[in-house]
Amino acid sequence: MRFSLFIFLLIVCPNILGQTINIPLAPLNINLENINQTDSLGRKTGYWCETEGGIITLCFYTGGEKNGFAQHFSKGTNKYYLSGSGCYKNNAQVNQWIFYYESGMVSTYVSEISENTNFLKEAHNAGFYTPNLTSQCYTINYDITGKISAEGWCIFQDDIELEPQEVGTWKYYTPQGIKTVNKSLELEY
Repeated sequence: MRFSLFIFLLIVCPNILGQTINIPLAPLNINLENINQTDSLGRKTGYWCETEGGIITLCFYTGGEKNGFAQHFSKGTNKYYLSGSGCYKNNAQVNQWIFYYESGMVSTYVSEISENTNFLKEAHNAGFYTPNLTSQCYTINYDITGKISAEGWCIFQDDIELEPQEVGTWKYYTPQGIKTVNKSLELEY
């Protein structure tokens, strides 16, 4: 299985911007005959290897939409590393996602991803183009040593990684103790 994935990476993702890439082996059981395929209607289906903005994504599609487990790989100092993993449902991030530092340590853990029902006013004040279509999630940030540095709720429009807005009560952990900040009050005009 690992050999098949290695061959897949060499065939499907041989380079980006002319550079050979080194992607860690992912624990996915991928049939190489079904990589980057479309159905009879031209919609993406099965596993796809995609590159965008220097990020390589391995993701499962059904009916032309991301549906299932996905892994993101980003360019590190001298090789690509696993920078995030989680699940999609109908092109939206769901359940929980984990993001990583280049060292492999967890940088951010995101859970309770759902439709934004608690922070609609905050979404409007933050300038989201469709506040009622935003999502919310609980976020825990870690420093490079693995200690929690902050935690609280975020809202986002389309992608957890693209400018999430901190809302509600956030806790920041410092050597002096815990500092609690109400981010929702800061958003009011």
